[in-house]
Amino acid sequence: MNTRLGTADGEHLDPVRRTTLTNGRLFAILAVLMAVLFAFQDPALARLGGGLGWALVGVGCALLYLLASVLLLPRRPRLIVACHAVCLFGVQAMCAGFAGEALLRPSAYPGAGAPLIAGALLSFIFAEGARRYLAPVLLLPVAGTTIALVVGGQTLAGVSIHLSVAWLLALAFAALSLLSARDSRGLDGTRTNEELAAEIDRLRKEIEERKAVEALLEKRAAIDDLTGAYNRRAGLEILKQSIYLSQRNSQALSLCYVDIDDLKTVNDNFGHPEGDALIRRVIEVIRRHLRKSDYVCRLGGDEFVVILPNCSEAAARAILLRIKQDLAEQAETERRFPIDVSYGLSEYAPGGTMAMDELMRVADSNMYLNKQSKKLKTAE
Repeated sequence: MNTRLGTADGEHLDPVRRTTLTNGRLFAILAVLMAVLFAFQDPALARLGGGLGWALVGVGCALLYLLASVLLLPRRPRLIVACHAVCLFGVQAMCAGFAGEALLRPSAYPGAGAPLIAGALLSFIFAEGARRYLAPVLLLPVAGTTIALVVGGQTLAGVSIHLSVAWLLALAFAALSLLSARDSRGLDGTRTNEELAAEIDRLRKEIEERKAVEALLEKRAAIDDLTGAYNRRAGLEILKQSIYLSQRNSQALSLCYVDIDDLKTVNDNFGHPEGDALIRRVIEVIRRHLRKSDYVCRLGGDEFVVILPNCSEAAARAILLRIKQDLAEQAETERRFPIDVSYGLSEYAPGGTMAMDELMRVADSNMYLNKQSKKLKTAE
């Protein structure tokens, strides 16, 4: 909800500001009633040049806050805490003025400090978001009253009799307010609820973007850019883990070396873009015949390895024959150049002791023999 179109009830505000706005209204109403009450209790306070001036200060601040709480503050939430603090100070200044006027008279009585005590109690109860400002709100007026009494002829002993309770409450409430305000310093009256939500949303998006970048970098570190197959480093790690799982689960594992035939000839006669397209096409065909649990990795150039967990060498050979048949059908359709691969297989049997390097060496050697046999047949 747009704060500029918010309701007077402050439903769009965060909890701290909403409570501060409500408490400020209640405090302002009580301040007006308190001024009337003390005026009736001591009619001398209503005289011009006496308590009436102080009453105008406190009641004026209270009425201005009530007016602002309806017309301005719901649309300017950043001002709520500051306006409430000003209202608190104005009312407490009024209470200090009442106490000073009463105690400076010859007929002063110990209970004349009651306005300061009542003002301190109400300020502490209704401060909410402005609680961190209660130290000056409570201490400055009582200090000003003390100085005025001493300058006006009161002895320190007399002042201590009249204002000791007011001083104790002011100090205690100021200390408690500072301690309780420590938990809410993050909501210092400078941010709206929408701004906090926007900040949280911005941080969440930054985290999501960072995670997406990290995931992309991790993927690019493991994936070959040309084919989308795993690269050499990732392939070796996958093979290592696959051998471990084969040992643990007592399952066969087949490794197949694949080399694209006559790729150099295609590059020389048709260009490297056509050679890259041929590599991608071969990988696509290989993927079509693999299970979800199988892996294809590009070692470099035109050499690939296919890792087939839980697959015997005979089953792996059947898969490779289907791949070769699929490639031959594509070459027959296009008739531009032959599309074929040479392959070599090796099997890691359950309970075997063959190391990863040996498994790869056997598959590579068998692939080389397959390629040489085809060259011999072509020469014949």
